[in-house]
Amino acid sequence: MLKTSFQSSTGSSIRYVLSTAWIHSKLSVNYYSIVTLLTALQPFILLLFPKLILDELMGQQRPLRFILLIALMFVLSSTIGFLTAYLQNIGQTQLMKVVFRQLHAHTAQNLNADFKNTEDPVFLNQMEQAKRSLQSVENGFQGLFHTLFSLLGGIIALSGYFTVISRLGMWIILFLIGSVAGSYFFSLRAKKYEYEQERQSVLDREKRYYSDVMQDFAYGKEIRIYSFNEHFVSLFQAVTDKRRTLQYNISKRYFQSDVLDVIIRFAREGSVYSYLAYLYVHHRITVGDFAMYTGAVAGFSSVLRGTIKDIAHLRTQNLYIQELRSFLEPTKREEKGDRLPIPSGPYTIEFKNVSFGYPNSGRLVFENLSFIIPAHQRLAIVGHNGAGKTTLIKLLCRLYEPDSGEITLNGINIQRFSQSAYWDLWSTVFQEIRVLAFTVAENVSLQENGEFNAGKVHNCLEMAGLGPKISTLKYGINTHLQKFLDDEGVEWSGGENQRMMLARALYKNGDLIVLDEPTAAVDPLAEFSLYKSFDEMIGDRTALYISHRLSSTRFCDQILLMERGETAERGTHKELLERNGKYAQMFQVQAQYYKGSENKEYEPIP
Repeated sequence: MLKTSFQSSTGSSIRYVLSTAWIHSKLSVNYYSIVTLLTALQPFILLLFPKLILDELMGQQRPLRFILLIALMFVLSSTIGFLTAYLQNIGQTQLMKVVFRQLHAHTAQNLNADFKNTEDPVFLNQMEQAKRSLQSVENGFQGLFHTLFSLLGGIIALSGYFTVISRLGMWIILFLIGSVAGSYFFSLRAKKYEYEQERQSVLDREKRYYSDVMQDFAYGKEIRIYSFNEHFVSLFQAVTDKRRTLQYNISKRYFQSDVLDVIIRFAREGSVYSYLAYLYVHHRITVGDFAMYTGAVAGFSSVLRGTIKDIAHLRTQNLYIQELRSFLEPTKREEKGDRLPIPSGPYTIEFKNVSFGYPNSGRLVFENLSFIIPAHQRLAIVGHNGAGKTTLIKLLCRLYEPDSGEITLNGINIQRFSQSAYWDLWSTVFQEIRVLAFTVAENVSLQENGEFNAGKVHNCLEMAGLGPKISTLKYGINTHLQKFLDDEGVEWSGGENQRMMLARALYKNGDLIVLDEPTAAVDPLAEFSLYKSFDEMIGDRTALYISHRLSSTRFCDQILLMERGETAERGTHKELLERNGKYAQMFQVQAQYYKGSENKEYEPIP
């Protein structure tokens, strides 16, 4: 189920960030706590010592005391500055450990998300928003963490400034607070506007897609031959221009906020400094007092302004953290009763009045679809492209759930089994071939080096017809595919990659087999030969073969012809030909292309 927005207060987001940091790196919290205290203390050294130095120069003028004050100010200021910089640097290093843990969790969530979410634009935008919350230094996780400690330091500093300025009168404190408060609203409006521009996620996703395609060698041939490169560059430039325009509008909001802040600051500090000048002229404060109060007023205004902006920033960071938590802490899918253990084989599969439509598509792919796959049976599912063959496999493999009806395994609804245990039953080869930039053995076994059975890998590759190919490789099954991770990696043809996927299915040795047109890149005669030999390899296990080439699945026990999401015909190859229906017509049309072939079985039926 697609995750909804995670509703939480700013306090809840602060607790989440601090607890996460504490769990993964206590030092990050400790270092930043010390930095906060030192940062709050440092301004008062530069506030108090200049007053004492000026009063000494204007008063008794004792050289030794004068030198001591200057030396002490220098030592304290330098020591605090060094400790602050040092602790902040190692504290940031510790914080990055926490961020990397969160990024790891984000990546894991991408891999573990329901398959249907990977095709949902709303989910993809949530994923992008959560990623931005982790990658940005100013916004999201790091933004809230830094802002929180900045705010705590500001509160400590404000307490000190309050103690100093209150000696002049509470009205100055109230005046400063009132004048600075206006900045809060303008800052908040600008930050909220930035967050509300959800188009950032869409544009960033589009921009990354175009960039990835332009840098992916897999698209290189088509892009060059069809002269599509200029079009891709123009698409990339267009989305970049939109992103730049959006950023300009955000920057303009911040500029307007800053201009209003400058006007308010000028009026505020001009009034206070005029009052201090009046006190000095009337001998009510000393030169040292004047320097201390002007510094305190400037410091109080600056820290108060920063504190209010931090508060505004915290509130907007709460929105980012909500998105992050919504993605990393999804509500678990509602369990339909207790999970049942997988029954022992052999396995019979049944579709009972299954209806299904893709989210937001507005139409049903299947409506009340029903059929049975008996144990040990080879079932071929054939039909034109778009007939619903691959969608049926997605439902059978629990990549999607039916809108109504049920799919059963030995009479039990497959939703009653744990997903991982159910997936363990299946050896699947899909039509979309995805080769990993790992070794051949790792691609076949999907296990790390040292964990796979090398003999079994060799055997499966041999059965898939890749034995001669492996013997030509310098490192055998330990040869890397592609050159992303190894300069000596090799590039295989589409047909060779598809044979490797067959070897992967053989290696897993699942009790239920699905071949979803994995041999589309090979010629029909080779496809028939591969299907037939693969069928002999899997023994008496239940298997489904998907193909739009009718001649490739004639050996199956049953053939199911699908048309527009319905079972148009069902029977053996011979029965369907004798029925002289749609299957027979399609077979006659396809078979004429292979007339005269050495394999006479491809010739049209008289």
